[in-house]
Amino acid sequence: MVGLAALAGVSWADRLVSVPTGTKVYSGYFKLEGVEWGGDKSQQAWLAYGVDRSVEVAATWFRASGETGKVSFDAAYNVVAPITDTSPGVSFGLIDGANVTPEGRALYLATTWRLGNDGELNQDVPTELHFGFWTRREGLLFVGASLPFSPQVRFIAEYDSVRTTAGAEIRPLPALSVKLLARDGRPSLGLAWSQKL
Repeated sequence: MVGLAALAGVSWADRLVSVPTGTKVYSGYFKLEGVEWGGDKSQQAWLAYGVDRSVEVAATWFRASGETGKVSFDAAYNVVAPITDTSPGVSFGLIDGANVTPEGRALYLATTWRLGNDGELNQDVPTELHFGFWTRREGLLFVGASLPFSPQVRFIAEYDSVRTTAGAEIRPLPALSVKLLARDGRPSLGLAWSQKL
């Protein structure tokens, strides 16, 4: 069973797939999202809430294959949202506060640059480049990119100092995102939904 129906709309989450970003926090929105990693059949899920325009908190869940799921928490503070072709978005925060994932607890600083794609052959959807640093044992640097093919389809990739994850993000509805991914060559699936309450 691809067990996680993960929900958190259209790339405005505080993560690309698993690395953090410096993107805008949407006040009053709940996001539910999850991923089943193909190689080891582990699962992760996040239930996040935009407290205001800068702060997002999340309850997180992780289950390794054959084990019981464990609960943790994340928190993010968006210092400034990115301005296309002008200045980066900057966020800092805490991932896996209860230290239950194999990667472990980490503090991070993330930046997101948005590059405009104006012109006759472009969809006017910005390209996003993500760079940052965290305090993980296995590496200090993470990078990612989100390249639009159309307003509903993006190609995404990230490197977390250990693993490479890449694939496509498809948005059949404005609030629904489906991520068809490969992590180190093994197929994985992610789903996301967002809703203002």
